[in-house]
Amino acid sequence: MRKRLNRWVFYWAPGFLGLVIVTVVFGLFNPFKAEKRKIEDNFSSKSYILSRAGKSLFVSGGAGRVYDKSFLPFGEIKSLNIRLYLPAPYEDVTGVAFHEAGNFKALSQEPIGHLIRNDNPYKTDVPLNSGEVLPNYFIMESRGEYSAATTVADVAMKEGTPVRSPIDGVITKVKHVVIYGGYDDLQVEIMPAGHPDLRVAFLHLDQLRIKEGDSVKQSKTVLGVARDFRSSFRSQIEDYVKPAVPHVHIQLNKYIPEP
Repeated sequence: MRKRLNRWVFYWAPGFLGLVIVTVVFGLFNPFKAEKRKIEDNFSSKSYILSRAGKSLFVSGGAGRVYDKSFLPFGEIKSLNIRLYLPAPYEDVTGVAFHEAGNFKALSQEPIGHLIRNDNPYKTDVPLNSGEVLPNYFIMESRGEYSAATTVADVAMKEGTPVRSPIDGVITKVKHVVIYGGYDDLQVEIMPAGHPDLRVAFLHLDQLRIKEGDSVKQSKTVLGVARDFRSSFRSQIEDYVKPAVPHVHIQLNKYIPEP
């Protein structure tokens, strides 16, 4: 009996103890677990794109810099000297996610803010390091379109939030359209001030407050509210920004007169 006990103590006990130590250490420092946690943090309701604490994480200096009430710029084309602003105060925006446009008129926007994740790097043809700390944004997976990865910005916002103009200009089009083969929608286009050859195009608007010919002011003029399609279909942005909320689709187009 004593020989068996001695054999267990000298041969098996160290191995068992080593296994316990490896299990504990790997559990604490498991790189796969850490990566999983990182992904969950980015894609859950606790994501720093939604949290007040997370927003302050990217604010240099913290105190004295207030962003929640601000209409922050989210995209630009420096060569054209044009910049687009969020259509709602930052506190009401739950996420910004770029994707490919479905037409050839759309121009690549240069995102402004902090990139959280780029799931379409091979079709990203603009610089991503704007030097700004906010807003946070994603670049979503390819949709198989020919256009570049940042030709459309989807801006998710709290239900019922007034959607304001992202730029000074004039409303040139208000049109009923059908999307995805069977869902009514509204398309609104704005000619930016000083840029008659460009159009800022919106989809997913509802309860319009404007009409063709109206002048609009950046961050002041209310266009309507975001149309709520959550009960009709699942939008790609829901894979990135949670919980699911309505969003508007914004793209900057070259103006091509219709025949």
